Amino acid sequence: MARSACWLWATLIALGSASVARGPVTPGTSSTNAEMQAISLLHSSIDYNRDGVIDEAETAGILKDAYMSDEDTSEFLTESHEYFQLDALRDLREIYEAWLANPARNWTVQEVAEWALREVGSVDTARLLREAQVNGTPAISQMLPMLATNDTLLKNFALSAQTRARLKIRSMDIILFGPPPSDLWQYAIVAVSILLALSSLLLLAHHLRQSKALAQELERLKSDSDELTTMRGQMHEVERFLNDNRHEGVRQLEAENRRLSGQLDANARDLIHQCFERETALFKFKAKSIDERQQEVASEYEKLTNRRGALFNLRMAHSTKPHELELAMTKIKADMAALIEEGHERRQRWSQIQDIFKLNLQPRRSSSANSKSTHSEHLRRRATGK
Repeated sequence: MARSACWLWATLIALGSASVARGPVTPGTSSTNAEMQAISLLHSSIDYNRDGVIDEAETAGILKDAYMSDEDTSEFLTESHEYFQLDALRDLREIYEAWLANPARNWTVQEVAEWALREVGSVDTARLLREAQVNGTPAISQMLPMLATNDTLLKNFALSAQTRARLKIRSMDIILFGPPPSDLWQYAIVAVSILLALSSLLLLAHHLRQSKALAQELERLKSDSDELTTMRGQMHEVERFLNDNRHEGVRQLEAENRRLSGQLDANARDLIHQCFERETALFKFKAKSIDERQQEVASEYEKLTNRRGALFNLRMAHSTKPHELELAMTKIKADMAALIEEGHERRQRWSQIQDIFKLNLQPRRSSSANSKSTHSEHLRRRATGK
């Protein structure tokens, strides 16, 4: 035992001489010397090949006899890898200077106890450390680095071998790599996650309300569209009646029209026909315009229906709003009703004109068609000798 102690002090003297050669590290107080001694012992326990520096492989070697879970082992190896990324070889001076800048060096007794409870997971360990007044570096026997190097101190704690090994490894961990990230970051991450979840729920509820309102508007638009379809059928019925040159009343008047056609002046008949044709053309133009507008409304209605099936009812640029579509449908219905009324009035008026003047009013063929008909009639007469 005395020989081991002499060998240890010889090692410490040699290391101290090396530190002095490279420059002073800390003041030579008893507390600082004890702190330096603990860090030196930690360095020696990791430096298996005794080359004066430790590397990542040697640091991982301290886990060989440790009672650590796979998760803790993985965390330790990750921290070790990050630690040696900047410098693959660490000597005693570097480890000691890193410890001087370590936030854990300024921990209070309560902070050490909380760390033990969190990292070791033992209430008894936290209680024993609090009773032993272990903190950063206030005295020779109660400083945190002693937990990583002083097996005698650890054995004084009434803990299981597994818990003592875990406490020792966790002490090495915090001395070499520093304390874990603050719980404030974890709380902040949880708070942000909760806020994002609540925002998503509120956004979803908002879009569900929009979807419900859109569904109601689409139902109203569908009713208006059905009414437009019915009115469109009525309008086409009037148009077919006006353009039907086989109307029953016209057929009954054909014979009488041929008999009395000479009684009406040719110019007057031509003028009546022109009025009829222009009025018919205007009616067709109005009907075509309404048809085109209704087709546009039907297309926009289909787009709105497709929008209803989307998850968030995203609006496309220049898309029509439901109330705008409803206004357009109302305007089309009003125009269509007026055109239907006009068609009924027109049919009654021109029927009276036909009865009075004994005419067969129907759209005449174009001039080119008339010239072809006249030419064909001329050829027919020459062929028959008339």
